[in-house]
Parts: sequence; C-alpha cells; structure tokens
Amino acid sequence: MPWHWACPYWPRWQPDGSRATTGFHSGHGRSKSWGVTSAIFLVLIAGLMLYESVDRIIHPSPIHYDQAIVIAFVGLLVNVACAWLLGWPRPLP
Repeated sequence: MPWHWACPYWPRWQPDGSRATTGFHSGHGRSKSWGVTSAIFLVLIAGLMLYESVDRIIHPSPIHYDQAIVIAFVGLLVNVACAWLLGWPRPLP
C-alpha cells in the first residue's frame, strides 16, 4: 500500500493540476475500503479497551486523584479553546 493512502483526508491533485477534494470524495474509488478499514480499527480499539477494562477490574491499581484532576482540567481547557476557535456557540439558522 503506498504511503499516501494512509490518511483518507490527504489532499489529492487532479491530473490537470487543480486541487481535488480530500478524502472519500477524491474520486479514487477507495471509499468502501476506507469504511471497512475504519470499522476494523474501531473493533480492534474496542477490543483493546475491553481487555484493559477487564484487566483493571481483576488487578486494581491505586488512583492518583491529584494528577487526575490536573489532567482533567487541562483537557477541559483544551476543549474550551477548541470550541472558541471553532466559533461555538453558533446562532441557530
């Protein structure tokens, strides 16, 4: 598989030099394979999460609440910054 197939959102160029749309609408006929690939990766990630969850239940480890609060707060700040950069909240049409 060529390296540029690794991301479905990679910009594509038309033979005439104009820029095509990206990803699934790029006209390369790989939209079905990307959907199947995405589904396979979702199932693999779900399986990994299930394995880690069961392992955590069987072998519990202590939770460091101070660190968890700091990480959660940083995540909240990142989410608020992204929402602000993306212009949320938008007025309803």
